[in-house]
Amino acid sequence: MNNANPHSKEPSPAIQSNKSSLAHLSYKKGGGLKFKIISGILWNTVNSGASFIITIGTVAVLARLLKPEDFGMFAMITVVIGIMESFSDMGISAAVISYKDIRDYELSSLLVFNIVVGVFLAVLLAAASPLVVFYYKEPRLSMYLYLLALNFIITSPAIIFNVLMKKHMQFKILSRINIIATVIYGVTAIAYAWFTRNIISLVVGTLLQSVVSTVLNIYYGLRLWKPGIMEIRYAHIKRFLSFGLFQIGERIINRINWNIDYLIIGRFLGAQSLGFYYLAYNLMLKPIQKINPIITGVAFPALSEIQENTEQLKRYFLKMIRYIITVMAPIYLLFFVIPGPVILVLYGDEWMLSVPVLGVFAFLGILYSIGNPMGNLILAKGRADIGFWMNVGQTLFLLTANYIGSKWGIMGVAVSTLAVTLCIFVPVGFFVRYYLVKMTVSEYLEQLKKPILLSFAAGGVIVFLKKFLIVLSPFSQLVLLGGLFVIIYGVLLIIFEKEEIRFLLKTIKEYGKREKITQE
Repeated sequence: MNNANPHSKEPSPAIQSNKSSLAHLSYKKGGGLKFKIISGILWNTVNSGASFIITIGTVAVLARLLKPEDFGMFAMITVVIGIMESFSDMGISAAVISYKDIRDYELSSLLVFNIVVGVFLAVLLAAASPLVVFYYKEPRLSMYLYLLALNFIITSPAIIFNVLMKKHMQFKILSRINIIATVIYGVTAIAYAWFTRNIISLVVGTLLQSVVSTVLNIYYGLRLWKPGIMEIRYAHIKRFLSFGLFQIGERIINRINWNIDYLIIGRFLGAQSLGFYYLAYNLMLKPIQKINPIITGVAFPALSEIQENTEQLKRYFLKMIRYIITVMAPIYLLFFVIPGPVILVLYGDEWMLSVPVLGVFAFLGILYSIGNPMGNLILAKGRADIGFWMNVGQTLFLLTANYIGSKWGIMGVAVSTLAVTLCIFVPVGFFVRYYLVKMTVSEYLEQLKKPILLSFAAGGVIVFLKKFLIVLSPFSQLVLLGGLFVIIYGVLLIIFEKEEIRFLLKTIKEYGKREKITQE
């Protein structure tokens, strides 16, 4: 589909340089979709694994240098930033990945458009800061909001280069960029926290991380594509904006969904309570943020290549769900059976109020991890409108449930979120998957059955043994029980999933041979 204006002055696609045109750009390595996916998964594993360790380590140190109130205030800020980030690329990223006939002049217009939007959002956030302060009744937020407004200007030039690298599955480069930027954040935030013992450490770390990430994305992105005339023409961006309208709406509502609990706790229970809730919720999200993308980050561009083949799309999606739950279920079951040692070892005695909340979030994490990939399926089918209306409904239910739950403190909010997700969002997800690719409930549950049962079996053993080790220190309990859990689950996996393991090892081995031949 090419919606370029035939009366415009840009050169026609037929006479553009083959060297720079995205229409002629091909992958440098690999020849089949399967090997592109394997390559992406391997590099996303490196990226996510390293980022997970660095991030957890950073938060563990910061939790001993900052107060729960500091984390609570930062959570208040991230709600506002997150909602405004929904507008950062106006939904065009998914369109760039989805469309197969993009022209250079369209990308140039999108680049300038992103920069203009970034400046606009920075001004808007600065102007809206008094309203945020009024809502939370926290005047100290004002200065930090002004500083973080700069983040929109800093990151806007890199958006188009980042999405092009994702489109062409340059996950090795993206992994390097993310790891470097994450290390910069960790070092900067810890150094500032050491000297200031103040929330400013999180703000400065975030800004410097964005600077490094932007510079590296542009540097490597220029190898794929170099901008032409830097101007905005509506005819060049029209189709991308049309695609992105529903996605913008979906992103905004989705951000509100994910942050309704923060909004309610921050308003009615205060920064300190939000700090305890934030740390438990943040820990629950870390596996989803760092491990899920190992597969889902590759899934969207891969699924977009086969969007017309419903049967193949369904098969790839089910396989993706199986791998995700195989990794995520044991992590969250471990959070459930030993939440005390996990919180105390990572964050210290000051965070004891986060322990019961993490126990509830363990089950929420399982539901989120297997529900999260549906966004890839919706976008791969080009139905961002479905995601939008789903999120509208979710927002209404969560707002009501979390407000009622807040009467019982942060535990009430956590339980209400889990109840709404399990009783409403999960059934809706089954309906949407069937509507899009005729995926039945039984087909979906079949992928979840073994990993969840094996995780519960390993968790049951740990619950039994835990009462005999209660006299040990939290660190000893975490090492002994956590290590035993991993061993038991690993053995069960080898026994009951040996065919799947053989398939994975065989595929990775084939990919290794293919890469070796390509390099030679």
